[in-house]
Amino acid sequence: ANFSDTSGHPFAPEITALHAFGAVEGYADGSFGADAEINRAEFLKILMLVAFGEEEMTVSDVQCFIDFRGDELWFWQHACLAKEREIVHGYPNGAFQGSDTVNLAEALKMTTLALGIALPQYIGAPAHWYEPYLDAAAGFGIFQMIPLDPSRSVTRGRNHSLYNGSEEKMIVGE
Repeated sequence: ANFSDTSGHPFAPEITALHAFGAVEGYADGSFGADAEINRAEFLKILMLVAFGEEEMTVSDVQCFIDFRGDELWFWQHACLAKEREIVHGYPNGAFQGSDTVNLAEALKMTTLALGIALPQYIGAPAHWYEPYLDAAAGFGIFQMIPLDPSRSVTRGRNHSLYNGSEEKMIVGE
């Protein structure tokens, strides 16, 4: 796909490959918005499609989080399947909060779990919950491409920066 705003973007080839794979779409105006922040719903949908494909997106309970009530939204199947597979757990209050921006720590945790990437073993407990996921991602060299900042918001373009089109897998997404 030739999105109106990806020509010359550093992640244009990865965005194009993910579009061809069927994992991402652009906006109605023909743009992709590579530098826009990505929310939890968008990120998880892309990750689940890359990791498992469209045929795996059926679950019996689409109200698996407390904020999934009323008419079903476009991302509930993906989020509930991710919950069933223990890729996401939601917030302590039981909500998913799909419209919240995803940060690097959350994105790496979801990606590592979805792709079955082995986590490092520690002698003692890590200082922060996200350290095993950052350490696992570091083994792929991603912090040569993106800053090591667990609280940093993820963008739509950076989400796709670690896609390996030849293997049709996202190695680790920011």
